[in-house]
Amino acid sequence: MPNWSSSEGWTCFGLAKGPGGRDSSGVKVLLALLAGTLMASGVTKELVRVYQPLSLHETDSASELEEGEFVQAEVVARAMVLSGAFPEDLIREVARPCRLETNNPDYLVAETNLLVLCRIELDVLRSGRDLSVSFDLSHAERPEGVELSIRQVIEMSIECIRRTMGAYYRDGGQERFQVQVSILGLEEKSASLSDLATGFEVGPEEAAEEPEFGDEDLSLPIDDEDGGQ
Repeated sequence: MPNWSSSEGWTCFGLAKGPGGRDSSGVKVLLALLAGTLMASGVTKELVRVYQPLSLHETDSASELEEGEFVQAEVVARAMVLSGAFPEDLIREVARPCRLETNNPDYLVAETNLLVLCRIELDVLRSGRDLSVSFDLSHAERPEGVELSIRQVIEMSIECIRRTMGAYYRDGGQERFQVQVSILGLEEKSASLSDLATGFEVGPEEAAEEPEFGDEDLSLPIDDEDGGQ
């Protein structure tokens, strides 16, 4: 067995020793490698929750939006790994395409995220502690099989942002953010949707209201006043 303390023994990384058994170059290499490892491990990778507005068409599931009114759509949480404290990336994930896994070969739905299905673009910009979220309706349309209006989809999506930020704080976020939501790409027939623009502040106290996985009340009261818009 090598004698690690002896000048006759092995050297780290197989480097030759100098006089007296010391090797300053080997020590420098070792320190550099350790520093690189510490720097790499300094970027946190945390499991967090993102809420998405999902369509349940082609399934036998539904959620109650108002008492006695059921639709095939739901606000659903999914898991992702977040690298670093970037809440703007979490909000972008609300609009990520989502295909539900299944063991049924007859369920062939390729996309369930209502933002994707309705061609609504979500963007978010961060400036300090301000988060500017925009929904662009320039190409928005309600596809066949989706029974919610564009208004309802946006309302669900804003609720997803609120819940996602609540989960972010529950998982350790500390900074308060001012979230400003704007509606872009409105036409004459959809001008009434401008009233969906809103603003709210989020902070660590929202974490207390965020349910654990499996405890969520996913029902969401939604108004439909625009005849599909």
